[in-house]
Amino acid sequence: MKEWYNQGYATPEGGWSRYDIHHIIPREYGGTNDFNNLVPVLRTVHQQEFNPWRMNYDG
Repeated sequence: MKEWYNQGYATPEGGWSRYDIHHIIPREYGGTNDFNNLVPVLRTVHQQEFNPWRMNYDG
């Protein structure tokens, strides 16, 4: 989150407690923890849409 502010971004609407940090390219597929591969996503969206999709992804 420190880097988020260093890059000039504001606190997401409703505060950080409503968000998960999502890897754009998952680490198991070569993604990193670099700032450019991370994005805040509403926790409800992350858990209900992204996680189930990824668990069923065949690559």
